[in-house]
Amino acid sequence: MIQQLVNHLTREIIKRGVAKKEEIPVIRYGLQMIVEITLIAFSMLAVAVIMDQTREAVAWMGTVIIIRSLKGGKHAKTFQQCYLITVGTFVTSMLVVDGIPTSQKLQLSCWICFMFILLLYVLELRMGSARIRKLRKIGFMITAGYVLAMLFFLSFQISHTTMLASLIGMIAAQASYCLKERNIIHE
Repeated sequence: MIQQLVNHLTREIIKRGVAKKEEIPVIRYGLQMIVEITLIAFSMLAVAVIMDQTREAVAWMGTVIIIRSLKGGKHAKTFQQCYLITVGTFVTSMLVVDGIPTSQKLQLSCWICFMFILLLYVLELRMGSARIRKLRKIGFMITAGYVLAMLFFLSFQISHTTMLASLIGMIAAQASYCLKERNIIHE
């Protein structure tokens, strides 16, 4: 289905003279990425609307998108794997957020997530700091700022389901980065 849509869009681009023949492979790849990312995003938003967790979904997706864009992360071999991993992680995250009933448990859950993020952050420091590029340094600094901001909020016992969703999204993004770095080190 995705390939048919990309083929149709590519034919239209060629027919209208928008691109040269030698640019087609790059355009096809870009179109395929746009379609795949859109499918994943719409699936996650549909789940969020059904679960009545739109704010939490935006916090989770925003955190993951920012960190993955700046630092990268492990990539699946196929779109189907990517879809299942991404949407599966998202649904699991939303179920966890939805399953925290009281403010005390929410506060504790936020602290547990925060400590896990710190552990992943320390792992990141130990793994690939020699190879960090400029963009990754920015991602590293944003992660540090995020950690400090969450520490501030948690210190004053400020917590919300949106914050928990963001923390879980940060864990997913950090874990993906650490998995990618681990594969690079062991190659």
